[in-house]
Amino acid sequence: MKYKKTSFSFIHMGAPSLLMIFLVLCLFTFALLSLSSAKNNRTLSQQSADRIQTYYQASSLAEEALDQIDTILSDAYTAVQNPRTLPITRKK
Repeated sequence: MKYKKTSFSFIHMGAPSLLMIFLVLCLFTFALLSLSSAKNNRTLSQQSADRIQTYYQASSLAEEALDQIDTILSDAYTAVQNPRTLPITRKK
């Protein structure tokens, strides 16, 4: 009894290999896109954090300036209400 040799053709072996190569390339492309997106999101988050920090620093300085102005105005109002406490300034 002779057994017939079965030969594998290129088509039977090549199609799954090509499909596997295509899938690996697709996954690699999606990985690069995800990495790029993550990097951009990190950069945007860092810029946002820097801007927020700058905003709160400026707000704090403005609050301090307003507190000084409020103190000066309060002292001036108190001095006007009680004329005896007005500072004497002499003009030359």
